[in-house]
Amino acid sequence: MRQTPLAQQRRAFLFHFSGSLLLVSCALGWLTLTNNVGHPGTAFLLLFSALFVLIINPSWSPPQQRAQRFAPGTGDVSVTPQLHCHLNTTTPRTHGAVTVLFADLQGFTRYCRSRPPEQVLGDLDMLFKGYDFITSLCQMDKVKTAGDQYMAAAGLNNAQPLNPLQASHCAWLMRDYAVWWAANINAPLQVRIGLATGAAISGMLGHTDKCLDVWGNTINIAARMEQLAPANHILLHSSTANAVRRYCQLSARQTLFPKGLPTQSGYYLEKLTTLCTHCTTLIVNPSYATTGKSHRLF
Repeated sequence: MRQTPLAQQRRAFLFHFSGSLLLVSCALGWLTLTNNVGHPGTAFLLLFSALFVLIINPSWSPPQQRAQRFAPGTGDVSVTPQLHCHLNTTTPRTHGAVTVLFADLQGFTRYCRSRPPEQVLGDLDMLFKGYDFITSLCQMDKVKTAGDQYMAAAGLNNAQPLNPLQASHCAWLMRDYAVWWAANINAPLQVRIGLATGAAISGMLGHTDKCLDVWGNTINIAARMEQLAPANHILLHSSTANAVRRYCQLSARQTLFPKGLPTQSGYYLEKLTTLCTHCTTLIVNPSYATTGKSHRLF
């Protein structure tokens, strides 16, 4: 618990009292040695008393013990960030080529206004559970969700040339599943998905309930691709499109003008020419994403 004013006064008293004992013991020791005044044992007794008070005083405990005492929920909250900033640092990981996916629902705000919160939460939970199954199927890492936005990445733990293809398969399955989901709940919602490939940095944030996050210009580009994608379309940045051109049918080159970024090139994912059994099953029956067992595509 956070220390009370009485405890703080006690600590201050012990600190000043031990300091006074230390000064008196030094003075008596000097008088004893120079003028033979007093008994030497008195000076030593006072010195040991001062040292004992200093040792038991919490303000003089080692920094590591102080940090443990001030851990969240066990000590002075006001000093916790300063004490833990150097004890719980997270080493970020640099990735040379990560494919980032953003998925977002068009019309979600209008949909929320016409539905009770409990229904919105249940419908969104059903959507994200399907997304989770598909990302696991494609060996991608779910990064986070924000409202109706879903973020995942391929290549954080298994960097390989097929990462852009994994993300493209994932986007295709997520798009088909979202279309089935919207029809199943009878909602006028459409999904937009954007992908980009490039360098990124990943790491864990926070002291409690740490969460994975990814940073870099690649993330900004992928988010802009999702914002620029038409409803129920998948927009690939040229960095992703160039890596999957052999396996996918792409649209003609699109010149894009994302906000806050230079002019970019993008392609719509029109068709997958390389499919596997489970991928075909999900395309034919997207509800499998909420009932099937996890299988890997790659």
